[in-house]
Amino acid sequence: MQGAVEVRGLSKRYGAVHALRDLELTVPRGGVFGLLGPNGAGKSTLLRIAMGMVRPSSGDIRVLGEPLHARTYGRIGGFIESPRFHPFLTGAETLDSLALTAGVARRTGELLERVELSDAADLRVDGYSLGMKQRLAIAGALIGAPELIVLDEPLNGLDPAGIIEMRSLIRSLGAQEGVTVLFSSHLLDEVERVCDRIAILNRGRLVREGRVSDLLAARATLRLRVSPIEAALAVVGGKAARNGDHVRVEIAEEEAPALIAALCAAGIAVYEAAWERPNLEALFLEETA
Repeated sequence: MQGAVEVRGLSKRYGAVHALRDLELTVPRGGVFGLLGPNGAGKSTLLRIAMGMVRPSSGDIRVLGEPLHARTYGRIGGFIESPRFHPFLTGAETLDSLALTAGVARRTGELLERVELSDAADLRVDGYSLGMKQRLAIAGALIGAPELIVLDEPLNGLDPAGIIEMRSLIRSLGAQEGVTVLFSSHLLDEVERVCDRIAILNRGRLVREGRVSDLLAARATLRLRVSPIEAALAVVGGKAARNGDHVRVEIAEEEAPALIAALCAAGIAVYEAAWERPNLEALFLEETA
């Protein structure tokens, strides 16, 4: 099956600045795909190109199996950076106007309820908090029942309860409804909770991509509390390093049972064995330093 977004040799220049450099990336259909990178990495540029807001300088991008054109835009929803609305309209009027502009049926009540804004439906948008505007923007992105939703920093301004609600909404779109969510955020702990796969950009290039669980598992180490430690180090060999009163071993998960059995056979007492996996923040800093 073709990816939701397929990028081949994509570059974008703004004068002397290279926002993207020969980018190669495939976003699979369905699920939540996280786009990470420091400021200036090219994330927003890529999202703008995927939504047809910016033309690439070179290379090719296909969205939902076809080149970007007018028919494709009707299958995409989303927003880039801070959403802006007519301040004199209410939340309900804002969604009504978006539906009218898009030429689709109004689903105002349903969408306001979905983003927990039913009680604010008749309030003017200029009275909304930043978090409420973020929720309204997500409701607007869902107006036309899109197949691909692009969300640029959708958790900005939300309080902890709001983040939990939006996390659940984003997950349900990807997991239950078959929608592809292309999602960028600087909140790495939330990305780790929400996304199935991620891509890390740095200076316009792709530096890492894959399933979150696989990327973190590849950097896992086995922590052992054993006695005597020196004897354990001799058994394990070069894959082990002493760390205080523990031994850390870099091995694949399937090798662990045989290693523990070898330690026991050598008369070494194994009091504890636990996997230590780095979080996404550690991986991000390693790849973008």
